[in-house]
Amino acid sequence: MIDRVSLTGAGGTLATIGLGQWNSIVGIIAGVFTIVYLGIKIAELLKKK
Repeated sequence: MIDRVSLTGAGGTLATIGLGQWNSIVGIIAGVFTIVYLGIKIAELLKKK
């Protein structure tokens, strides 16, 4: 017979591993958007000069 606490702990561990990957993906996407945004702003500033 399997204990509920054991199942909850195992589920939490699996969820943490799964969410950890999403956290990395979201961080990469945010970094790319930041680079693009700053690139556009720098290009606008260089055009003004």
